[in-house]
Amino acid sequence: MEASFDIALASAYVNAHMYSQGLHVSRVAAKDSDFQGVSEKRYEIKDPKEMSRLIKKIGALFGSPLVRIVKLNPEWSYEHAPGDGRGYKYGEPVDIPEHWQYGIIMGIPLSWETREGAPSFFHTFEGYGNASMHCARMAEFVKKLGYPARENSPHARYEYIMPPHMVAAGIGEQGRLGVVVTPEFGPNFRPSMVVTNMPLEPDKPIDVGIRKFCMNCKICADQCPSGSISFDGPKEINGRGYDGWQINASTCHNFWMSVPNGGCRVCLAVCPFSKESNWLHTTARDIAVRERTGITASTLTWMEKAFYGVNTPEHYHYKEGTRQFDYLVGEKPWFFESKDFLKEN
Repeated sequence: MEASFDIALASAYVNAHMYSQGLHVSRVAAKDSDFQGVSEKRYEIKDPKEMSRLIKKIGALFGSPLVRIVKLNPEWSYEHAPGDGRGYKYGEPVDIPEHWQYGIIMGIPLSWETREGAPSFFHTFEGYGNASMHCARMAEFVKKLGYPARENSPHARYEYIMPPHMVAAGIGEQGRLGVVVTPEFGPNFRPSMVVTNMPLEPDKPIDVGIRKFCMNCKICADQCPSGSISFDGPKEINGRGYDGWQINASTCHNFWMSVPNGGCRVCLAVCPFSKESNWLHTTARDIAVRERTGITASTLTWMEKAFYGVNTPEHYHYKEGTRQFDYLVGEKPWFFESKDFLKEN
C-alpha cells in the first residue's frame, strides 16, 4: 500500500503521456467521459494552494509554459455547442454539469516562424494539436488522482468561453482582436482548459497595461481582411458581466472559410505584442505598458507601422492562381518551400 502511494504521482504522470491521445479527441470523447478512467481511489488534497503549485509544475512538464487556475463562472459558457464533439452536434444546447468548480488553463505559444510566414494554415493547426495534447495529458493526470476532469480544447471542443476565464486567471488581458494578449507571448498563445472539482487555489487577474495599449493601437482593426474587429472601445458582452471587445464572428468565420487552406490569423500576426522576444521588442513592450498616458503607445504604434509596413485588408485576400494564402504577412519559412525538396509532377 505504501509503495503504491509513493508512486501515485509518478504513475499518474506516466499514464497521462501513454493514454491521453486516444481518449480525448472530439470523435471519441462522450458526454459521460468525465468519469472514464477515473481512479477508484481518490487521494485527499492536503492543501489546495500546494496542489495548485504541483499542477502548474506538471503542466510545465507536459509542455505548457503558462499554467493558471481559475474559479469557473457558469455565465462564461456556451449555450449551444460551437462544433460537433463530445456527444454534441453543432448548435445543440450545452448541458454543463454543476460539479465543475475549477479550470486548469494551459496552452502553447506557436512557433514564431509559422506565425509570421504562414498564419492562415500551418500556424493555426499547429496550435490546435499541441494545445489539445497538453489538455488531454492534464485531464488524465487529474483522473488518476481520483477526480473527474473534462477538457476544453480544439480537439475536444470548448464548452466554456476561454477569454474571460483567461483574464480572471491572470493569463493576460483581452485585446482588441478578441483574444487574450499575454505579457510573455502576446496573442501568440493557443489556450486549452481542464475543468475539475479537485480542490485548487485560483489565481488573480493582472493589469499590465495591455488593454490600455489596445485602446490606442488599432493595427489589427486596420488590417483585418474581413473588417471584423471593432475600432470602438470595449463594452459588456452579451450581458454576462464581462467587459471586453467582441469581434464580428460571422464575417470573421466567412472569411476564414474563403481561404483555400481554411484559416486566418492576420490579426494575431500583425499585433505589436506578437514579436519574438529580443532586447528591442522586450524594451518596447515594457515601456508601452508602463507609461499609461497613451503618448508612448501612439509613438510605438507609428514606429510599428513604419518599420514593419502597413498593408490594406485587401492585401490578404486570396488571389486565384497564386500561393499568397500560404504566406500572408511575412516571408515563407524555408522549411515550407516545397520546390526546394520535392519534385512537382
